[in-house]
Amino acid sequence: MELLACNIGARLANSVKKDLNLVDIESFFWSDSMDALYWIKKEGPWMTFVSNRVNEIRRLSEAYEWKFVPGTQNPADLPSRGCSVKTLLKKQWYEGPPWLGDSRDKWPDFELSPDENIIFAEKRKL
Repeated sequence: MELLACNIGARLANSVKKDLNLVDIESFFWSDSMDALYWIKKEGPWMTFVSNRVNEIRRLSEAYEWKFVPGTQNPADLPSRGCSVKTLLKKQWYEGPPWLGDSRDKWPDFELSPDENIIFAEKRKL
């Protein structure tokens, strides 16, 4: 499901950039799914579903544009965890985590440690 969300995000960004004639603008995509990010960033003979999503994501974006954000710092997760309207109106919902406003060289670079059982379950047998 998370990989599909990444795929939809890449499609949306591509469509908006084309429609607004911003094709040369750099984009960044944030996900709290280490598994999805691993598939996007690493080569592998993946099973059909993962392979098709990853191929489209890579066609529409660059692997370096995909970044990890911990779920606790991901404002998109607030509604799924259950929160009040008051919480949604707070700054993080609109601006993201505090470090996102810093220059890129100050963004945290989280090491990916995906669930190996999930990753290798999608590895195609050669």
